[in-house]
Amino acid sequence: MNSSARSGSTPDNSTSTTSRSRAGEIWAWMYVLAAPVVAFITVSAAVASTTGGGDFCDPSYSSAAERDADFRVASLGIIIPSSIALAVGAVLLATLVSSRRRSGRGRTIRMGLAVTAVVLAMVGYVLLLVIADFTTDCG
Repeated sequence: MNSSARSGSTPDNSTSTTSRSRAGEIWAWMYVLAAPVVAFITVSAAVASTTGGGDFCDPSYSSAAERDADFRVASLGIIIPSSIALAVGAVLLATLVSSRRRSGRGRTIRMGLAVTAVVLAMVGYVLLLVIADFTTDCG
């Protein structure tokens, strides 16, 4: 039995709360720093997976159906990772917001910056979802 339990007082949870909020901040900044790398790899892999090297109107396609199927797969190669990244960002935001209430005033600015950075990274993933449609008129 520890000394705080013997004396009838409750143990101090401030260190565990502080380490949880720091862990949330660290994960948030890792997410923000990894976002451009993940986005670049996602788009590069999707474009490289196409027969025409990302050119929708490339003459290497024998039919419009083949081209459409190829670019549908490339679009999914962007949509799926971006959706997962948005979900991870939403979880991080929820974690940051809930831990911000438990932290002191000195951390408010740092937490605000982390929340802003995560939101900006999430906006980048939304932009990827918007550009995931490669189709155009080859007319």
